[in-house]
Amino acid sequence: MQARAAAGAGAGALHLHPRDGTGAQTLEPEHVLAAVAATRAATGLPVGVTTGIWTVDGDVARRLSLVARWTGPDRPDYASINVNEPGTEDLADLLTGLGIEIEAGVWTADDARLLGAPASATGY
Repeated sequence: MQARAAAGAGAGALHLHPRDGTGAQTLEPEHVLAAVAATRAATGLPVGVTTGIWTVDGDVARRLSLVARWTGPDRPDYASINVNEPGTEDLADLLTGLGIEIEAGVWTADDARLLGAPASATGY
């Protein structure tokens, strides 16, 4: 398992893109929670997951609905939010309410500038 190899090489946490039975990336709770549980059991490390909008074909409401079901002891320790995607504020609020930490997904220099901008400039 690659997760064990990463842990053995000194990784302090792992970031996953859970897959469904067809191999497609998914936010479906059954797959996310199973992947987190298996990885955490195999490595003892904190486990985070993607919330990439591409996993729900751009459907912001569906993403929120699926993430809202990431509950229980197998929920991720953290989840990434790509700052260039729609619906990030509601997603951040939801994750925080679930007790899931947030990792910023930064793809471009503009994304990095957004993170450093005052709240009044970003609307957040």
